[in-house]
Amino acid sequence: MTNAQFYDNIRRLAGERGLSLYQLQRKCEEIPESTFFTMFQKKSTPKLDYIAVISKALNVPQGELLEPGIDMSVLSPVQVELIESVSDADEHLIRRVIPMIKAFISAEKSKN
Repeated sequence: MTNAQFYDNIRRLAGERGLSLYQLQRKCEEIPESTFFTMFQKKSTPKLDYIAVISKALNVPQGELLEPGIDMSVLSPVQVELIESVSDADEHLIRRVIPMIKAFISAEKSKN
C-alpha cells in the first residue's frame, strides 16, 4: 500500500463514520494538529504510534488502516497478539526481526 492509498483509506473510514478530517484530528489528541494535517498534505510515511492513535480514534484494527478489506477477525489470537506486540515498535526493528521469525518457523517445520 502506498502512502497515498493509506491516507485515502483513512479518509474513507472517517467518512463511513460520519467524520470529517478535522473531527478525526480532534479525536487524535496525541497527534499535534499541524502534524496531523501535514501528514495528509505531504502523504508522508506515518509513524507507527500515529497509526495506533488513528486506528483507535476510528475504532478499527490497525491492519484495517494498512490493508483495507482484510478481515482481522479471521486471524487467530496468536496472530493478533503478534501484530499488536509489534504495532508500536520501530519499523527498522520489525524489518530485522521478520527474517528471524521466518528462519525459526522454517527450522521448526523441517523438524517435523
